[in-house]
Parts: sequence; C-alpha cells; structure tokens
Amino acid sequence: MALFLEADRMRALRVTQANLDNQRSTVQEERRLRMDNQAYGKTGEILGDLAYDNFAYKHSTMGSMADLNARASRTWRSFSRRTTRQTTQC
Repeated sequence: MALFLEADRMRALRVTQANLDNQRSTVQEERRLRMDNQAYGKTGEILGDLAYDNFAYKHSTMGSMADLNARASRTWRSFSRRTTRQTTQC
C-alpha cells in the first residue's frame, strides 16, 4: 500500500518554488546538524576529495551549501520530468 501511495504522489508531483524552498531549507539544516556542526563532520568530504579522481566519488551525496543554493526550480522540474518518464517506462 505504501508503494502505491508513493507512486501516486510522485506521478502528481507539484514542483513549486515554495515546496523547493521548504525542502532546500530542510536539507541545509540536516547538513548543518550532521556535518558542519560536528567535530569531524567534514572529514569524509575532505578524504573523498583527496582519495578519488572520479567526480562521482569525490562529491558528497548531500552536496555543499553552494550546491543547494544554486539550484533553480526549472532544474528540479526537468529532473522530475525525466525521472518520472523513466520510471513509468519500466
């Protein structure tokens, strides 16, 4: 039942600026709590940057504050359209 409800929510996903701002502030607060305000929170990012040449491994999955602030709503809309189209074709 939960999967059907989530699929229905994703199919009718409303990407508005208010929703994006809300989610962005949530992720930024999570980053502050888990990484920026911890004694060794950024160690993993620094080690990954030094250890790997491939961008996929160098980059934190949460992203940086600059990454989070730089995304525009049209970027998220196009991502939503692409991923929704891909999942409906499966």
